[in-house]
Amino acid sequence: MAREAQQRERGREGLLPRNPIGPSGAPPGRPPISPDSAPPPTPEDPPDKWRRPKALNYAIIRLGVPFAIAALGIGLMMADRFSYGVALLYLGLGLFALDIAYEDFFRNRSLPLKIVAGLISAALITTISVTLIFRAAPFEVFTSSSVPRYGPGSKLHGIEWLPRYSELNVDLGNPSSTDYDDFDAEVTTDLVINHLVQTGGLGNCKLDSIHGANEPPHWQHMQGDQPVGPIDNPNWEYQVIPYDKNHKLLAPFSGADWTYRIRCDKIPANSHLTLLGALVLVNPKAYDCNAPCPYPFFDPPKPAKWVTILARFQTSGRGRVKNILRCQIGSICKTE
Repeated sequence: MAREAQQRERGREGLLPRNPIGPSGAPPGRPPISPDSAPPPTPEDPPDKWRRPKALNYAIIRLGVPFAIAALGIGLMMADRFSYGVALLYLGLGLFALDIAYEDFFRNRSLPLKIVAGLISAALITTISVTLIFRAAPFEVFTSSSVPRYGPGSKLHGIEWLPRYSELNVDLGNPSSTDYDDFDAEVTTDLVINHLVQTGGLGNCKLDSIHGANEPPHWQHMQGDQPVGPIDNPNWEYQVIPYDKNHKLLAPFSGADWTYRIRCDKIPANSHLTLLGALVLVNPKAYDCNAPCPYPFFDPPKPAKWVTILARFQTSGRGRVKNILRCQIGSICKTE
């Protein structure tokens, strides 16, 4: 009996906690815990009204970051930083796809369904890339040149035709189904361009030499220090050759240039822009000739041999650069 009572007593002791807490808040045999030394209470969770909604958290962090990167890429593409813009655009789309892949509704799907969804997404991105981002912008140029025989006093599209002129015809084509906006191009030939005007096309363009149009210089024939005859007397006409402050030749002579610039608001889809130029051949010996010069300033006219077109424009929100170098007269030159 005594042994059974002893075992029951030990069983009761086993039910007691190993570190019982006394009335003072400390285990028996230890000094009481003061309120100052008590551990700080655990902070309570904020009320639900102060928590960020899950939808807002998803929109800002999980969707906002990928979409912000993609939007930055689109902005760079439109600002003529195409390669950087494309990289950021696809980085943003990749982060978005990775986030979708870790969603519960996607992870719990079967493997065939995941493969089909991936293929559809890849096909959609590829279609958009081909039709919008990497869409081709073809550009065509056709030229012709000749030495016409027009009668005295003839005018061609506002150009008073002179016997020393040779004729240049330039056809700039947009064969695509998209407008070319903010068209800006430079035209150069192996001859001097005395005039260049627009003769056709749906776009409204402005043309000028790259050095700008200045007021023609005036001349006065002199004998010693005394003027003889009226100003701008055609019997004593002079050709003025402009130089910069470093004595570098700016233009062949006043009113002409080697390069003309074309600026158009747009070249509409499937349309052409046609130009007419009056070219001259300047005798290079006349540049360094002292008066009275035995050499004529102009050589007899001849057709141009080639035309170079350097063009820039916008299409589908992307800046394009198209250069056609030394396109031979009489041929069609293209670039994609």
